[in-house]
Amino acid sequence: MISNIEKYNRNNKKVEKNIFFRLLMSIILAKNIFISFFFMLILSSCVYRNGLLFSVRNLTEDTLIIVTKKIIPEFNVSVNNYEIKSDSESENNIVRYINSSDTSFFVPPFFYFVARRYWDSHDVLSDNPEADGVIPGWKFIKRMKKGTQTLPSEIWNSERRWIISWEYEEIEREYSLTIQLK
Repeated sequence: MISNIEKYNRNNKKVEKNIFFRLLMSIILAKNIFISFFFMLILSSCVYRNGLLFSVRNLTEDTLIIVTKKIIPEFNVSVNNYEIKSDSESENNIVRYINSSDTSFFVPPFFYFVARRYWDSHDVLSDNPEADGVIPGWKFIKRMKKGTQTLPSEIWNSERRWIISWEYEEIEREYSLTIQLK
């Protein structure tokens, strides 16, 4: 016959094994969660916020009218200026276009037309906007007028006319075109 002490010892050993097994499983689970979190952190840190900007600077005394293909809502479009009136006072005028039917943009003298597009990607920008799935400014602009004078398309319809005015770690790039005809 098994004594009470032996029964207690057997039960105690079963409980100890059960506790040890649960502790081991908890450690393995915690390790797996940590490894999964670590890899998710690494993978998510490689997502870039890519962006392309196409800006047209109106450095004329006339209003510039830019007629485009439909680019809203694909692009965020604004017309703005950052004119400094004095050392302490500056005027910042911004008109944001949000209506998806807008295709005519009025750019007053010394203002900027800016079309921006941002997206998340694991890749850096390509050398060509179309390789990133973005229609470039030299293709989405259909017509430009300075006052009442229609400008020749040769002013904007070639990539070589647009200058990369700034580039940030190859994940954001601005192509700019300056209009300063007299």
